[in-house]
Amino acid sequence: MQHCRQLKETEVVDPRKTIKIPERPRKPHRLMLLAMRMIRRSMATLVTIVAWVLLAALAYFIVASSDDGMEGVKEHYILLTTLIAATMALFQLRLQATTRRGQFVSEYLTKFYLDDTLWRTYDELIYRYPAAKFDPVDKKAIEDGRIAKAIENIKDKNKRHAAGDDQNTNASCTDHGYHPWLFQFTDEERRLDALFGYLRVIDYYCAKGLIGTGEVYRQLGTFLLTIAGRKVVEQYIEVNDFAWSTRKYRGQMGVDSPMRGAKNLLDCVMAYDWLMRIKRVSSIWNDGGENASDQ
Repeated sequence: MQHCRQLKETEVVDPRKTIKIPERPRKPHRLMLLAMRMIRRSMATLVTIVAWVLLAALAYFIVASSDDGMEGVKEHYILLTTLIAATMALFQLRLQATTRRGQFVSEYLTKFYLDDTLWRTYDELIYRYPAAKFDPVDKKAIEDGRIAKAIENIKDKNKRHAAGDDQNTNASCTDHGYHPWLFQFTDEERRLDALFGYLRVIDYYCAKGLIGTGEVYRQLGTFLLTIAGRKVVEQYIEVNDFAWSTRKYRGQMGVDSPMRGAKNLLDCVMAYDWLMRIKRVSSIWNDGGENASDQ
């Protein structure tokens, strides 16, 4: 009993459990976000179809209301010319949007593979840094009291930028590891910021309906799901959310967390992957049923 009591007394409590960190959306919220983006993406097509229908109905009304049939239409040649020009302009705009989207998919999304900085950041700081390597670093940071100190520095905006020297961990993640709560002003922070800035741009195009989540999923799905599943990324998002949840820090640095766009992209990709898993399971189920009926 005395030994157990000593263990409880020496147990270090994670200071992150004592603060309020905004929760990430769960599966229903992710599905809702994905549905809203899919609707937004289909709005351009819907508007084009409605415009074509209205133009056709207006042209028919002009012809039907003319007493002389097509001869009477000549009196409205200005209106008809305007309708034809508007139709051609809508078609051209739609074609240009499709072309731009195709160029963005082929150029910007493939930048992840071609840009050496982005690829090495993903490979070294995320892919090669699973929970098995991060957990010992996290445990030591808690025991040393550095997480608690980082929290206090975030709360006090005057200490935030002066905390870089004594908060930095080592600069090599391959030897000892790095920690998002402690790596301010390090090379790891700069590289992760660049990677998530790249994801924010993709999220912007998705939110505007210029590119679909399915296209992003087909190009980068495996990598984005790996990023979303890493514990170090979860902590990186949490420290940003906590920092921007404090009024003083938000007033100094900006209105919203810079991680919001990247979080939305990861949440949409996870929701889309969940739907694809259901689709694959249902297709396997249907194929199994057909094979059984054939036998």
